[in-house]
Amino acid sequence: MQQRFWVMRIVLFAALLTICLVSFVLFEVSMHTAVHAAPRTRALPASSISNVLSSFYANPNDSGTFDIASTTTPVFTESFASLVFNPPTTFQFCNTSTGIDENSRPFTNLMQNADGSCTLTIAQGNGQQTGVGGLFSFESEFLAELSVPQAGQFDLMLYADDGWMLGVGPDSAGDQPAYVAGPMNTAPADGKSPFAKYPLLGANNVPSSPLQSTVTVSFPAAGTYPLELDYTECCGGQLTLVMGDLSASTVTPTPLPSTTPMPGGTWMTPSSGSFTVTGDTFHFAAHVNRLNSWDPPIDHVNFTAWFLGVNPNVWVIACQSTTLISGTTDVFECDWTLSPNIANGPVTVSFDVYDTAGNRGLAPNGTLQGTINRPMHAVLLAPMPAGTTVEIIHGYNDPLPTQTCPAPGNGIDDHCMNQQYGLDLVPVATSSDPHPSQDILAPADGTVARVQNDCLGLRLSTGDVNLTICHFASFKANL
Repeated sequence: MQQRFWVMRIVLFAALLTICLVSFVLFEVSMHTAVHAAPRTRALPASSISNVLSSFYANPNDSGTFDIASTTTPVFTESFASLVFNPPTTFQFCNTSTGIDENSRPFTNLMQNADGSCTLTIAQGNGQQTGVGGLFSFESEFLAELSVPQAGQFDLMLYADDGWMLGVGPDSAGDQPAYVAGPMNTAPADGKSPFAKYPLLGANNVPSSPLQSTVTVSFPAAGTYPLELDYTECCGGQLTLVMGDLSASTVTPTPLPSTTPMPGGTWMTPSSGSFTVTGDTFHFAAHVNRLNSWDPPIDHVNFTAWFLGVNPNVWVIACQSTTLISGTTDVFECDWTLSPNIANGPVTVSFDVYDTAGNRGLAPNGTLQGTINRPMHAVLLAPMPAGTTVEIIHGYNDPLPTQTCPAPGNGIDDHCMNQQYGLDLVPVATSSDPHPSQDILAPADGTVARVQNDCLGLRLSTGDVNLTICHFASFKANL
């Protein structure tokens, strides 16, 4: 590290002697050639980042994820000459000590001057300073212009504590840079920066200790590109934001991500297996994301379930969420209303994510296993008019996951012992009502049990209704 430091000092000193102008280059990119030779490093000119306009916001929830709505009024705005705030001392080449680093507060901008001195500017306005007092935790948006000397792939270095997101828009000719490689952690589902709606080219939108990240971007042409950098400071401790690469590293880009859009997500509720549904509604929620920043936006999320009594090869859509939850960038949620005839027993849940182009990610975070355990009783769904003739509709749920039932045959029961059983009472069809749809009693919950030698009995518990049904099926060969 010490040797590298002196090499950098010698390079800067040589540059001062030859061109009589030194700028503190905190934004540096490395050009990657299309052939198999080792990539070469090209430094952008000192004016590569310019016209930095920042907006600062309170962070009352101490969020490490950027959650400011575009309509929010900032506490104050301020212009800066660089995107370098509270850099570590190893990132500073001033001719005198600055007294700031990632452990100091308030949030202070550093700009290297041609004579080797450094100018410090505290981020402050309307009587408040960021990083202290009422803005001890804060969020900020930076709009700037990025000058790129020629087309090609470049590495952009970001060093930050805590979260950040980088979006870059098209130049005046409409040329749009594209993401190649780098972190894309907790990016918004729409893949856009919150304010200018530029395509996101990198993100580490989570609480973090000081962390250096490399983002590789493909620029289609030389030109000036608008950028938006969003930043959060939370949770106390250190704070720093630097956009640049002082170590002059040349990181070879990773392969391009899959070009097939595959939306995904992670569970929020339930957060793990072994959950229990005890009421008539159950809440689902998930973080949802796209695979690539250029993929189509998320359209909707289906939360699905499988439970006793349904085809095990067909998932039931428990509920569907079509809009982001207000105040979030990636959360979809909805409530499942369980009908009275859903039996108690094991339940498996999942969610599927669909984008606006019809691409889908099925069960991107797997399935979760739980149990439905609601108080079960006969429910009178409709009044029973005097003189109504009813018929019994009965059926058997699939065996429990731990049960293996024998195949039906001569002398073999065609149902498992203790297999769950359900019953409905419905009006008999008449000429005036050939297709009655009115359930009168549902469900009557019970189990299959042997009543007598020749009768496989269905014992029901229906409160004040006492019914016993004998079902013979294939138990006796001569039936």
